[in-house]
Amino acid sequence: MNANVVHIPVDLPVLERLRSFRADPAESWSELLERLTTRLETTTRELMDRQSRDRVKGMTCKGVFFPLGTLMRARVNFKTVHGVVHRQAIYVDGERHYSVSGAIGGAVGYQINGWKQWECRRPDDNKWVPIDRLRREARRG
Repeated sequence: MNANVVHIPVDLPVLERLRSFRADPAESWSELLERLTTRLETTTRELMDRQSRDRVKGMTCKGVFFPLGTLMRARVNFKTVHGVVHRQAIYVDGERHYSVSGAIGGAVGYQINGWKQWECRRPDDNKWVPIDRLRREARRG
């Protein structure tokens, strides 16, 4: 017995799925697993690269950058409004807005200062932040 060989217990449904991935019945289990793990590593790397590129996309308002996927929320007159940054705009209820005030105004039906209303949670943040605080920090440089 080869000292470099290990036996891995595998449930029958998993074994059947693995068999379906074999390119050729002559392909060894080691070759199959090597091919699948290489594909997984490549796909994961490509996905991470795409996510990194997407993070540089987003929108900038008054010196504040909101990366793609930034979540927005505001509470106005007992109504909670949600939005998301996508394609250099804030989408609220399917409507595209190019400013924070336009986004909240469109949702509530009248003009309002969005900087005072919105909070955001950017993709790398773990908590909600008032966007007015981000604007003050951007002004300070």
